[in-house]
Amino acid sequence: MAEQDNLLSTEELDALVSESKDELDVSGLGSKRDGKELKYDIASEAAFLNFNLDAVHRIHQVLGKKLQQDLKSAFKSEIEIEVKTAELVSFDAYASLADTTTATNVISMEPLRGQALVVIEIPVISAALSSFFGGRGLNKEANSINRKFTATEITIKNIILNSTFGSIHEAWAPILSLTPVFIGLETELANAKITSPLNSVCVNRFSITIAGNDSGSIEIVYPYSMLRLISSKLTQWAQGSIKKESSQSIWRSSLNAAVAGATVEMTVELGQINLTLKEFELLREEEVVVFNKPPLARASVAGIPVFEGSIGSQGSQMALQVVRSFKAPK
Repeated sequence: MAEQDNLLSTEELDALVSESKDELDVSGLGSKRDGKELKYDIASEAAFLNFNLDAVHRIHQVLGKKLQQDLKSAFKSEIEIEVKTAELVSFDAYASLADTTTATNVISMEPLRGQALVVIEIPVISAALSSFFGGRGLNKEANSINRKFTATEITIKNIILNSTFGSIHEAWAPILSLTPVFIGLETELANAKITSPLNSVCVNRFSITIAGNDSGSIEIVYPYSMLRLISSKLTQWAQGSIKKESSQSIWRSSLNAAVAGATVEMTVELGQINLTLKEFELLREEEVVVFNKPPLARASVAGIPVFEGSIGSQGSQMALQVVRSFKAPK
């Protein structure tokens, strides 16, 4: 009997069927909807970062210009960089399309959490190597799996990486001060596990042309989780709500950008010898002058000491390893 009491009456059933046919439209209870329903994924990262992705691309346009200036100055060669549109893809999809062998630099981006990548394709290193030293560049084993880079290739890679670090810091400065830090090098992208395969990453690609020849790409890859924490700042910056720079600050930034590519001459001083004028005039060919060599050589630009270092060699060239900034004695 109790079960029978819970059943709907014939009148109640007829009322429900009638409302279903007419489409219930009572304020607060339901509404009519025309057309096909759209699927919405509440976990969709692309929907959340869609606008900010454009902001990231704008940041990297600035980054590309700065990187072009730095690499042109470093390799003394004509370099062109084209900034591709930023993309949000799964890490697995990105890794599957990448070259087998790359110079994949795992980095941190303090103060952001997690790890990112600066991926330098082998042809870029090869072209830069040829431009810097002359010759053919990398050997036939360039695309071999588990191949190790030579010391010279690592040097060229580090020049490119350090220029990229400086460009990252400057381009992101209007939003926050990022400090890229090198963690490790992988020759296979699949081994650089900065996030899970199905998680999204923001890929920023820079196509590089060195001395008129298409060379390859440099890619900066951020995990989505890293950018998500600063999404509001990206949105505010894109909308222009972040405080604008003063005219003096803008002038200073323009001046810094203008002089960044200027060539400077550095003089390395191994030591000093104190002589009287008479002793100097008495010097003859093949005469030996003895002096006490200081532990570190001093490097100067335009007569101004800038740092101290150790004298050595890099391959067939003389080299100076920077040890510390120069501090004048008190």
